[in-house]
Amino acid sequence: MLLKTRFQDLSPALTEQIQGLSTEQLENLAIALLNFGSETDLRQWLEQHG
Repeated sequence: MLLKTRFQDLSPALTEQIQGLSTEQLENLAIALLNFGSETDLRQWLEQHG
């Protein structure tokens, strides 16, 4: 929900990748989201942690 608020038009591929994260990864993503300036930051985080 936070990601959809920040980045309204997430691709289905990104949404699917996020849905596949563990609870711990989702918690870490929620914290990291505070520092994201763009969707590129989200993609880079997912490449490193997903």
